[in-house]
Amino acid sequence: MEVPFVSSGALSRRHYKLVSEVENATSMQAADQFIWAEINNFQRRARTADMTLQDWKEKLIILLYCAMTISTALPAQALDFALPHAVTLAEAGESVSDKRIGYLFCTETMSQDHELRLMLVNTLRKDLQSPEVPRICLALDTLIGSASTDVIPAVQTRLHDLLSHPSLHVRRRALLTFRVLAKHDRGLLQSICGDISKRLHDTYPMVLNAAMAVAVAAIQNDSVDPDIFRPAIEELLMSLAKANDIELAHGPLLSATSALRSIGLDQENLDMVATVFSSAVNTNDRPLVLSTFMLLCTVDPAILLGKDLSPVRDIRDYLTSSEPNDQALFLSCLDAVDPVLWAGTKPETMPLVLEEWEIERVMGFLDSFDPLVRKKTLAILNKIDGNIVSTYYVQSVETMPPDLPLPAREAYVSRLLEVIEMRCDHEGEAYAHAVLDLLRKLSMFSAGVSASTSGPSASNKASVLESVVAAVLEHVRFGDATFRVSCATTFVASIVGYEGESSLMTESKASDGSAGGNTAEPTGMVIAAALGTEFCGQLAMSPASLLRGFSSRLSRCPAGVQDACLLAMLRISAECERVPPDIMQTVQEIAKRAGRHIRRRCTQFVALSDQPAALRDVLQRAKSQSLPDFLEALQSTPIRESSPITSKGTSGDDRSPALTEQPLSESKLRYDAYEAPRPTARIRTRRLSSTSSIHSGVSADRQMSRTISPGQLAVVGQMNEYGGASKMNTHVGQPKIQTAVDDVASRVDLIAFDSPFMSDPPTIASPGADAAHEVDFERIWNTLENASSARGWCEAGLEDIVNRLRGLELPVQTVAEGSPPFLGELKIIVQGAGGEPGNSAILRVRANDSDGCLWRMRCGDASLQIQIKRLLTDA
Repeated sequence: MEVPFVSSGALSRRHYKLVSEVENATSMQAADQFIWAEINNFQRRARTADMTLQDWKEKLIILLYCAMTISTALPAQALDFALPHAVTLAEAGESVSDKRIGYLFCTETMSQDHELRLMLVNTLRKDLQSPEVPRICLALDTLIGSASTDVIPAVQTRLHDLLSHPSLHVRRRALLTFRVLAKHDRGLLQSICGDISKRLHDTYPMVLNAAMAVAVAAIQNDSVDPDIFRPAIEELLMSLAKANDIELAHGPLLSATSALRSIGLDQENLDMVATVFSSAVNTNDRPLVLSTFMLLCTVDPAILLGKDLSPVRDIRDYLTSSEPNDQALFLSCLDAVDPVLWAGTKPETMPLVLEEWEIERVMGFLDSFDPLVRKKTLAILNKIDGNIVSTYYVQSVETMPPDLPLPAREAYVSRLLEVIEMRCDHEGEAYAHAVLDLLRKLSMFSAGVSASTSGPSASNKASVLESVVAAVLEHVRFGDATFRVSCATTFVASIVGYEGESSLMTESKASDGSAGGNTAEPTGMVIAAALGTEFCGQLAMSPASLLRGFSSRLSRCPAGVQDACLLAMLRISAECERVPPDIMQTVQEIAKRAGRHIRRRCTQFVALSDQPAALRDVLQRAKSQSLPDFLEALQSTPIRESSPITSKGTSGDDRSPALTEQPLSESKLRYDAYEAPRPTARIRTRRLSSTSSIHSGVSADRQMSRTISPGQLAVVGQMNEYGGASKMNTHVGQPKIQTAVDDVASRVDLIAFDSPFMSDPPTIASPGADAAHEVDFERIWNTLENASSARGWCEAGLEDIVNRLRGLELPVQTVAEGSPPFLGELKIIVQGAGGEPGNSAILRVRANDSDGCLWRMRCGDASLQIQIKRLLTDA
């Protein structure tokens, strides 16, 4: 944070210091440490120090900042030590500003059953009795924000009196307070019907809007008969339509039309509403056009036809507009109206309103780049005739271009998923069957295209469609409980049956047209793995059958899909008393033929299958039942692993050591070797992960590994693991420090990640070379003690840093992290002109498990120093 104290708006130097420390923290965990330290300090001072109300006002503001800024939610009673002082400030504060802080703190942190709530209610009652309007408004705002049942008897009588208060601000807030309290006592609104009717004739628009909102709430709660308020609101609508100041009447007009949609429109006033609608169209008042159009749609179509009213005819100009807002308005209107009024579904009653070219333009919205426009168009066509949507879907599947690159294919399939969502509505089983059928057809289509060409291209081979996985999981997640379970059951059942019956197995073909064996459809396998992990305890299938289904298809899946399936199997094994031996044998066979990451995952499965207590501990740590959260908990839990499964053909001397999970600890986020660099404010926008991250070691004693994050599960299908090892993606984005909501949102996305697999890196320094360079490195480092020095942060890993330095076309020597001097740091020597130490650059680089590397450099050549610094600071 580079804002000086005088311009920061901070209450004190302490407040400024805390915000600066949090904003400049190098990690999310470090920022949380500063926040917890401040909370604990306040808690100690609350027990020992004697502070004034003004002191506590500042402390409460800082505590509210801590509660809103911390990355994980505070425990329920973490700030209860400050509640007595907040209640005291709300009661005895000298100014409205002081009292507002006390009320706000109580609203945000006090539970409904807290012992101090009675004192808070008493304070609210006193402020409502105050003759000062600001104090009354403050108390009403607090009631609106934290209404409860126990407060109603204490304030009901005074609230009723405030409905007639001289101040419009008090009247408006009193109405809204009644609406909120009615959620706890439905009879409240029935007792103030007369007052609501009076307020419907108020002269102030703000009070009118509040009165109509309360009237609608009363009708929706079945507290009163709609006929009580309908005449008053229709009369109000008529007077507003004739008002001279249209701008002032605009808000109440919208509220009146919206209220009448809930209350119901009297047929006698239909012509008046039609006049308001025509006026809104002529003045291009889009909000009022949509509101009055939807009000007209509540009337029986036969009545509209009898009065020769055709609302669609009046909005045809919006269809031809090039403005996206006009097009969206037109489609929203069509979606709200009965097709009989415009689509010609009953030509003997109402002919087609739109011309042929206008119908074609509506159909053209199916190809819009805006998903909202596409979905509205599908809904409109489905209302007219469901066969139109079905025909469009079949034609789209059959005419998909064969040479689409992967991103374009994902976009194409995502649009087909929108059609499936429309056709299947809330039927989970039908939705799952339709998605599986689509994926199977696409897989067969890709296999046929690959066989017809001389060699499979990147766009034709079976790949995990990231956006499809995300769209399906999101749609399932937002469905109701019945939809979710039935959908998950259908997806997982597709891998439980016999091979020939599985809709996730497709027959691949060789280039000569002969059968090439069955392969598992990768996208469907990832979806099944994710849903199997989340719903395995709710499915009507035995855990053993689920394990056999996944294990039988492991050998036919690409590496990324194998990883997702193994994680799902690990979660499902927690539901088994004992994993069947044939499944263990299958996993061990897979490990012998797999690469390092999958071999490690297989070892993990074998180890945890024999440690039910450790697996239960992982499940308890998981924030939810989803696959990303399970993986996150798995990575953060220390686990005793069994001996590694060696790959086929390796000997005991040259095989790779077992790769074990390492829990994320604070020691990996803080460095004691030298002071951490002071980053700029952009570090607040850098991605932080609670899991282990890419760590490229260069020591021969420490093999390279890359542990995937909770989302990094499945998308290597489109990479190069089919023909060999995949290429590591070293690009690192610049996300932000996550809040609690951001953390939930990020865990939802299963497939926004790079490939977790990488080939063994080229040897940077041989073991024999380490000893040769140890003395030279320390000697050169000490020699350049008085030379120019620099330090900083690099987003790349160790291997990438070395590759960047080699791009200078200068001799580069390295000493591994495990070799002295400076253990734990990669030592790099870049020889300058003439190979003289005085012209060389010497670097010490320490890797961070999640976020890149810290580096220090000494260099005797200024130009070389600038070159290296640019290489390390470029993202």
